[in-house]
Amino acid sequence: MAGSFKKALSFFHKGNYSEVIRILEPQIFRFRESGDFYYLLGVSCLFQGDIGAAYTYLRRAGDIKPQDTSVLLCLAMVHLHRQENPEALDCWLKVLEIDPKNRRAQRGLNFLKNSPPREVINDYLEEGKLRRLLPLGRGRPKLKARFLWFLGIPALLLILIPLGISHVPRLLASLSGESSREDYERIRLSDFDIPFETGGSFQLILTQGELERALNDLNRYLVAYRDNRAMAEINRILLSNAHGDIKNKVRLLESHIREPNFAGFRDNYTYQEIQENPPLYRGCFVAWKGRGVNIAVGEDNITFDFLVDYQDRRTLSGIVPVVLEFAAEVSPDFPMELLAEVIPTAGGFRLRGVSFHRLRG
Repeated sequence: MAGSFKKALSFFHKGNYSEVIRILEPQIFRFRESGDFYYLLGVSCLFQGDIGAAYTYLRRAGDIKPQDTSVLLCLAMVHLHRQENPEALDCWLKVLEIDPKNRRAQRGLNFLKNSPPREVINDYLEEGKLRRLLPLGRGRPKLKARFLWFLGIPALLLILIPLGISHVPRLLASLSGESSREDYERIRLSDFDIPFETGGSFQLILTQGELERALNDLNRYLVAYRDNRAMAEINRILLSNAHGDIKNKVRLLESHIREPNFAGFRDNYTYQEIQENPPLYRGCFVAWKGRGVNIAVGEDNITFDFLVDYQDRRTLSGIVPVVLEFAAEVSPDFPMELLAEVIPTAGGFRLRGVSFHRLRG
């Protein structure tokens, strides 16, 4: 753990929270008793905008280290995002029991003392005015600057949109440290002498016009950071009668596809779309609401059947097996929204959950 934790801590100090999550999440079951481990994950998810995962991890950190005021202060912020003011107040009161002179907890109590309306709280969260409620002391450097950056995105977009929405993804990628895709090697049908295979069996038979359109769409989606659409176009070409040279080039573009979080997720697919042709959506992600049943907790994962669209117990679109490779509380009593990767199987498809959060209900 020492090497991975040290590397994750280094990324944490630099404000690269997506790397912290990437490094630590696969090891959760090995280090489920480390409060610091869950704290890093929880705060990283908070700054990535994944409030559901932040709540899960920070609450686990609080279970392990119930007297840790940093954990309690971050949990209070999560509760504010979840519109759970009484729970936020409870966290600040616990902090003051442990540390009666804690200024951040006192500020939190003062802020909610007059019961501000939800709209005011939302404005304060978006404008970063509540950053002083977070722990920014020793061992937590650069949280302040990163929090300002994250909460300032809505204001930034208001400035950028009139200048042209097409420039926004590239600029946000630059600010977050992600390299631009403008200079990647585009794939054009005109670059290949032979566009199609002359023999064999294929799931999709494309005409030259359809193949050219699929390649153009793939290039366009990648530049726009619409990875879910790009992945579907990659699959469309790989399942088709396109020539092997084209497919080899297309496979290389999979390295550009990034795992999403709730904050930046777009281009969702329905259960009916996936069910109709699972291989076409291999590696794509979905955000579905529903409930988990038949829950089994193993040594290194949690499995359950997901009842799609059954969050209100009225509509059931389908049942899909799910595996979570991180520690979490799943209960059929609580509706959830699940963010997951589609994995085709011989009999249909299953989901690899990457995040979820509970819904009210």
